[in-house]
Amino acid sequence: MPDITPPQPLADDHQPSQETSTPDGNTTRERLLARAQKLIQQGGTQGFSYQQLANDIGIRKASVYYHFPSKEALINAVLTRYIDTFNHFLNQQEGITAEAQLHAYCHYFVQILSQHNQLCPVIMLTLEQNSLNDSTLSLMHEFLKRNEQWLTQVFRQGKSTRQLMLTGSETVHAKQLLQRYRAVC
Repeated sequence: MPDITPPQPLADDHQPSQETSTPDGNTTRERLLARAQKLIQQGGTQGFSYQQLANDIGIRKASVYYHFPSKEALINAVLTRYIDTFNHFLNQQEGITAEAQLHAYCHYFVQILSQHNQLCPVIMLTLEQNSLNDSTLSLMHEFLKRNEQWLTQVFRQGKSTRQLMLTGSETVHAKQLLQRYRAVC
């Protein structure tokens, strides 16, 4: 994925919010990404504007453009951040039983749905896939492929250790689990 570098601010656009952190250490960019992710998870990309995002964070709309010159750049940054976090979660599951890994995996998504009344941003964006650009679709495809590969590996591990009684291909089971999750959402 190409590096998305924000443009340099104009000389008369000195805004402390662009370079400062909150007391908890979050930068304006991180706050924008976190809020945009929640908005995407709740209503997709069409469900919010840069003005709403700026108002929610307490900055000017121009500051949102400073960090993300286009909505495409914002969406891709949100997805990249989410995918990195999710991959870290998957990596933390190594070394435990296949059954425990599957439980943690399913719990991860159930927790998003039940506690936060949101969907995984990738799943939410599949509803808008006809209006998304190629770079966003590529990120979504990478996320789903990574999930399928991880689930296939877990099913293979569970089958070989006899923790999971599966017939047929582990890849087919992985694809079916992903399809069921997407259908539920």
